[in-house]
Amino acid sequence: MIRFLVSLFIFVTTLYAKLPTPTTLTLKNGLQVVLVQNKMAPVVSIGVLYKVGTADDPAAEVGLSHFLEHLMFKGTKKFKGNSYAENIKKLGGSHNAYTSYDLTHYICDVPIEGAPLTLEMEADRMTGLNFDNEKDLIPEQRVVHQERLMRMENNPFSEAIEAYLKACYWYHPYGVPPIGYPHHIDAYAHKSVMDHYKKWYTPNNASLIIVGDFNEKDVVALIKKYFDPIKAHTNPVRKRPQEPDHNGVTISLSQINKRNANTIIQYSYSVPAFHKMPKGEFEALTVLQHIIGSSDTSPIYKDLVIEERLALDVGLSGVGYSVDDRYINISATLSPDQCLQKIREKLRSTIDIFIKTGLNEDHITQAKKEILNGYAFIQDNRMGIRSLFADLAFGLSAKDITTADERISATTVEQVKSVYKKYLDKKPHVVLHLAPQKKTVIPSTEIQKPEEKTTLFHKLKSVFTSNS
Repeated sequence: MIRFLVSLFIFVTTLYAKLPTPTTLTLKNGLQVVLVQNKMAPVVSIGVLYKVGTADDPAAEVGLSHFLEHLMFKGTKKFKGNSYAENIKKLGGSHNAYTSYDLTHYICDVPIEGAPLTLEMEADRMTGLNFDNEKDLIPEQRVVHQERLMRMENNPFSEAIEAYLKACYWYHPYGVPPIGYPHHIDAYAHKSVMDHYKKWYTPNNASLIIVGDFNEKDVVALIKKYFDPIKAHTNPVRKRPQEPDHNGVTISLSQINKRNANTIIQYSYSVPAFHKMPKGEFEALTVLQHIIGSSDTSPIYKDLVIEERLALDVGLSGVGYSVDDRYINISATLSPDQCLQKIREKLRSTIDIFIKTGLNEDHITQAKKEILNGYAFIQDNRMGIRSLFADLAFGLSAKDITTADERISATTVEQVKSVYKKYLDKKPHVVLHLAPQKKTVIPSTEIQKPEEKTTLFHKLKSVFTSNS
């Protein structure tokens, strides 16, 4: 048994494998193509990625990109009505799509013999979307209203989440949920949808990602057959209002909610978009996030959850790619028998002491190993590989994506300590605090001076990514 455990340990610690090397090409109309061979099964995973999201929507029609995503399944002149979904079903495949602030991604998995028809349909709906008038919009507007009810109004934290977004982003469109507000949904019109479609859905603003067991020569021929004839439009330019400096303002929000079983506290800090950071900072933040919030092996988790039993969980979240500046968050869920004041005093100080005096090379090595091993698990997962290349929408190249492991490997203790000091060792920009009705809530003010202590909490991922 001991020998088996030793062997298993050696396997886990040496699991890391290089990311897949894709074949890339760019068609004459500007369409970026990424092909990754995966021989696990005679199946292909196809993604069509457009560099447009709800942060690019007209101010009066936020969520228009998400609404257009719905309409993309309503047919073209060639493939009428529900033909796309029906054809995928006949092939034994599956399909979906999602819209976030920065991108819209259409995804499909089909047997290899279904690739020609799928590529033909994807090329056709890149230019051939067909609906006649406002009446065609009304049923889908109702669907989106229901989706908002499900995602937002039915969420016990919906009011807090929307207030939190506004507190984070005073001007930037990241401050509005990607699905928009009800009055935005009501404002969608035939002309605005088609104008949005014609502006952003052009091959020079898109990427085609194919992962699977295909013959490369054959699939390139199919791509050229169906996508080469599509003409490029003028390259669309993103014009977003940029967030001003908040000049030390801390906004503190509290919500008492009888549907909330636990008290949650979150501190949020603004950080630049990854492409604005000096070399190595984004990777150092990624490693820091893993060390603090990866699992119950985290030193912070062991201290606050296992040993002191102050919290049910603790973590650092929000590090990721984005077009514009974003927020990262330190959060904790309070143990039922503990008081808020104690976790407020201990959460930040425990992290601060650990980073400044406890963090060592062993922590960095283990975190990097776990992150890199995560890449290894992607190797036999077509959908995982396809999702990896969705980062093309943020301006990364295929090479940037496939060499992320090298940049993670190069991260040092000094870099991790440096990004902590630069971005987190200061007053938070926003504090969110959620509590059950029976709990006593510390009164909060809308805006506090930087030197005053602030409060707390929690962001739900599903709110920021809309799925059809």
